[in-house]
Amino acid sequence: MSINWRKTAMTPLQAVAITAVVCGTMLAVFGLQNLGFFGSEWGILPRSFDAWRGFIMAPFLHGSWPHLIGNLSALAILIPLCGTLYPKETLTALPIIWLISFATIWLFGAPNSSHIGASGIIYGLMSFAVFLALFHRSWAALLGCVVVAFFFAGALWGLLPKEGVSFTAHFGGAIGGFVAAYLLRKKWKQA
Repeated sequence: MSINWRKTAMTPLQAVAITAVVCGTMLAVFGLQNLGFFGSEWGILPRSFDAWRGFIMAPFLHGSWPHLIGNLSALAILIPLCGTLYPKETLTALPIIWLISFATIWLFGAPNSSHIGASGIIYGLMSFAVFLALFHRSWAALLGCVVVAFFFAGALWGLLPKEGVSFTAHFGGAIGGFVAAYLLRKKWKQA
């Protein structure tokens, strides 16, 4: 069987537009953050009931230019990849990934810390692409898995604790990606 790309896939222009909007929003928020509009209280605060702001804002906040550029470059690959291979499923998977990553940080994050950045979502999209490929075993999905492995194999080290890095976000995102892939494994239709 082959995928009917006309019915399922995002066009390259749509993928670029969505990626540009997400990355542009992150750049704008980073600019506002550097002007003092958003402080650490806007990150995810583990076991704090004031963490609702972090649920919304944390993926858009970054601690430095290298942090922001690392996340932007990963999203510039993952959004078009997942959006093209699994457009509807990716839209359903993102809230699952976002929620599980947030919950993992909120429950298990270091006390008195603020977690910022999009890496939970990035690890979730990586995990989602890999596990959905393993569940479906189609050529297109496996090609997506190979692309993820090629660009992000070194990201596995991010699942280990490291000073100054929210590995709980990475781990929670990866779990969220697996859960989303498992829940959506039968929805991905081939024509």
